Amino acid sequence: MQVRNSKGKEGSSSFYYEVEELADMADNDEMSALGISFAVPNNAGQGSNNTIPDFEISVTPYDESGKPIVETSAPVVVRDLSDNKNFNTDGGTCNIVTEGADVWDWEMTFTPNPPGATKANFFYAEPTKLIGGGQYILGCCTNGFSDYLPGCKLPMRFNTFYQRMGESLTFLKNGTYQRQTFEKSANPAPDESDWCTGTAVVHEKISHVISAGTWTINQQVAPQSLRIYYEIGYRLVMRTTSSTGTGFSNNGGFIHVLDCNTLILMEPDPEGFREPTFKIYGRRDSADPEWYPTK
Repeated sequence: MQVRNSKGKEGSSSFYYEVEELADMADNDEMSALGISFAVPNNAGQGSNNTIPDFEISVTPYDESGKPIVETSAPVVVRDLSDNKNFNTDGGTCNIVTEGADVWDWEMTFTPNPPGATKANFFYAEPTKLIGGGQYILGCCTNGFSDYLPGCKLPMRFNTFYQRMGESLTFLKNGTYQRQTFEKSANPAPDESDWCTGTAVVHEKISHVISAGTWTINQQVAPQSLRIYYEIGYRLVMRTTSSTGTGFSNNGGFIHVLDCNTLILMEPDPEGFREPTFKIYGRRDSADPEWYPTK
């Protein structure tokens, strides 16, 4: 049994069912998902904003003769969702706020292709992945002299690439955040290259950008591309107020998973014809070998 909180006119949630494998399974065995909702009465009188106390729910399946087969119970923790900064998806005490030296460290971003595609992902990036596999630029080698002019037709390969080396996020209780990004690029320098000797010059550059701003978590109706997951979701909105430079952007996204260790954001395709983009972060602290301070 899994218990999840939901809120909204019709109720909503986003989670995976954990189904145990059966040692013996008949051809006519079936699996059912049973959803139970409850409303908070106006006169509950427990806690803030008329929340109700925690309780336990039991589910007892019966066989064809009406005899109980087994009873399964699980505690139901009713959280006050009026303070969305305490939002999480596992019913625990952790939320998006980072304590002390903790940071949310970016692990990967991917946009899956629809079922049946030859490749699993339309886009994929993680800190060690180089995006782009070089490029060919046309130059000239005339009587031993190299030149880079319009009309040249001699191709030479330049080892250019782009790399998202890292991103870290800290969210404070006062509604502000800090973000660090590290990007590396290798840009071609055809004017410094030699087509006669095959010397293709590239200049590598590392960009470190620190930005800050405000953040909120708001309940929103999910766009059509996310309706497979939920009708109503919680969206992390990040508004930048200052930045030391430019780099790959991050305006937040719908919260798919948020617990003590993992943050997964989903960003719908703005054009509406591709799958959503998933951004995955892990919580790190100063004891973690992959931890990098944000200050």
